[in-house]
Amino acid sequence: MVRYEPFNNTDDFFEQNGAVIEQNYFVFHNPLRLMFTEGIDVFRLYNLIGDEGSHAYCIWLSGNYYIVSFGWSEEIIEALNEQIEIAQFRNFVFTGHKDLLLSFLEVNNAEYRVLKDRIIYECLEPNALDNLPGNLVLASPEDLDELGTMSFEYHQAEYEEEAFRDEMYMRELVEAGIENGNIYKLVEGGVIYSMAQVIYNEPGPPLIGMLFTKPDFRGQGHATSLVHKLTSTLIDGGSEKCGLMSDAVNEASNRVFVKVGYVPIYNQLSVSINEGQ
Repeated sequence: MVRYEPFNNTDDFFEQNGAVIEQNYFVFHNPLRLMFTEGIDVFRLYNLIGDEGSHAYCIWLSGNYYIVSFGWSEEIIEALNEQIEIAQFRNFVFTGHKDLLLSFLEVNNAEYRVLKDRIIYECLEPNALDNLPGNLVLASPEDLDELGTMSFEYHQAEYEEEAFRDEMYMRELVEAGIENGNIYKLVEGGVIYSMAQVIYNEPGPPLIGMLFTKPDFRGQGHATSLVHKLTSTLIDGGSEKCGLMSDAVNEASNRVFVKVGYVPIYNQLSVSINEGQ
């Protein structure tokens, strides 16, 4: 038997699920960010609670439907079918645990296209690593041109044919990050090798994003060095943990994160459904 728990507003949703969100903050990070973004409407918030700990936390927003779960059953899939009329969603993004979402889509014979297949990581304490190249430094306004170009190259590589930001947008994003003190660079001998952004959403722990190493310097330990030094800086500065998200198919990046001390905690899939119907 699955219990349906609807919520009238975000406050009720957070009051009921606060402990779960806090414990799994990095999994909830994107829907929480969108919920408080101007122009994004929240249409439905509800829980599905089954037997033996099975569950789903469901968040329907403008253009996005999130189904968060850390344990489910066939009954949960059936309950999702009762709550979600999949045919009514056109060019809509569904995001959830990879295995659950694929099961839900299969039951509904839904047409979909994979947008992102991600692994979500967290790190409580980085591993001890020696002889890491470069120095971690906060970016300065003088770095804007170079880091703006690097950030655009990052976006192109991250989203490939789905890239949706132009170079000016990424430059302005970096400019704001420099002003806010959350853009970092790995430098040595006056050369910038890698960059990253720290994403803060108080009161949650930080996420590391926009990790990019110039192509000519890859395979030389610069990404490992930046992630390790930045993670150490954040945890030594008082953060209880750090998170990041990685493409599941990017084996090189995933090896770096595991080497630094990050642990995979969630496989997240995003798909676009019923396109062109």
